[in-house]
Formats: sequence, structure tokens, C-alpha cells
Amino acid sequence: MSRTPPTVNGAELSHGSITVNVNGRNYFGVKTLNYGSEREINPVHGTSPEQIGVVFGPVKHTGDMELYKRHAARLRAALGNGYSETLLTITVTWRETAIAELHTDVISAYLKKEDLKSQQGGDASTETLEFHVNSIKRDGLSIAATE
Repeated sequence: MSRTPPTVNGAELSHGSITVNVNGRNYFGVKTLNYGSEREINPVHGTSPEQIGVVFGPVKHTGDMELYKRHAARLRAALGNGYSETLLTITVTWRETAIAELHTDVISAYLKKEDLKSQQGGDASTETLEFHVNSIKRDGLSIAATE
């Protein structure tokens, strides 16, 4: 069984440089973790045909995580019955290289969808968890000043 290094938002990291902590417990069986934010921005024209400003709209966050099956089972067991109703605080600590700056991102989310499909090939079986994301803080910063 060959395992590829985990990826965070498409960046390949070594296993030693990523820690995913969910509600106080570390999970090392993460194959991929993706999360992001989008802010709606609408133009303001007033009485002018030229744009004179913008109005900031709502923020939408997305997130998903692919874990090896035994680690996904461990996460579900830790959350207990009704695990989709438990608020998750996912703390991701990572470095791009061993000597690079340490980054910490915090994601607040609920489990929205599980993909338990089987896989073919020699790689270990995984499960993909999709989240309803409430907020994302990247190195302590949010995409919106009021979030």
C-alpha cells in the first residue's frame, strides 16, 4: 500500500508538516483537505454609467476532507451518535517546507455529506467528507472584516 503525501488546497506537503486537529484530537490519516471562501461583490453605479463603488455581499465557505477509512471511522466514533449535528473545529497547522513559516488555519463546520464509495487499485480505501462551513480563519484572518 503506497500512500501519497497529503495535500492542503492542492499544495503537496510531507506527512510531518501537516496536522489536522478536529475538536482537540489529531488526525493523521488525511489524504486531502480543501477549503476556501468566496465573497459576493456587486458594483454600485448610482446615477452614473460608470461604476463608483461596490457593495459587499455575503461570504460563502466550502470545505471537504478525504481520509483513509480507519481514520474516518475514528472521527465518527469520537463525534458519537448524530455526528452531523456536532460542530467541528478543524485546526490545520502546516508548513510548505521544514524551515518555512508555520501557518494555522481554523475552520468551523458541520459534516454535510459522506462519500463512502469503493475504490479500485492498490491504494488504501478512503472516504470523502464534505462540510457545511461556518467560518474560516487563515492565520487568524477572515475574508470579511465583520466575520
